[in-house]
Amino acid sequence: MRKVGCSLALALCVISSSAYAAEYKWGAISLDTADLNPDGGYGIGGGDTAGEAKRNAQKFCSQDGAKGCEVVATYEKCGSVAVKTSGRGGAWGIGDTKDGATARALTKCGGEDLCKVVVTDCN
Repeated sequence: MRKVGCSLALALCVISSSAYAAEYKWGAISLDTADLNPDGGYGIGGGDTAGEAKRNAQKFCSQDGAKGCEVVATYEKCGSVAVKTSGRGGAWGIGDTKDGATARALTKCGGEDLCKVVVTDCN
């Protein structure tokens, strides 16, 4: 949730902050698979459909300067991506919570000793 500073009346503050609290049914993470490393580019997108979330993730990944963007996770609650800290490879995880998605991504990738979480997002 994005925090919004308000200098007007409280009622105006509530109206302003609700405009920034976009809730989406779907989320997606796109990762630069051409440069698969912990510091590589990625994009997070949201949407009312899985397709819209994927398109937005691809757009934001490209805007991040990545060349080989590919959607690697689509989720309704939380998604996470972890990549190997040495060598190529990685994994994604989804879950009901940030911690659950992160744990799944790390486990599928090979564990905390071998992998680093690149991004985690929840709707």
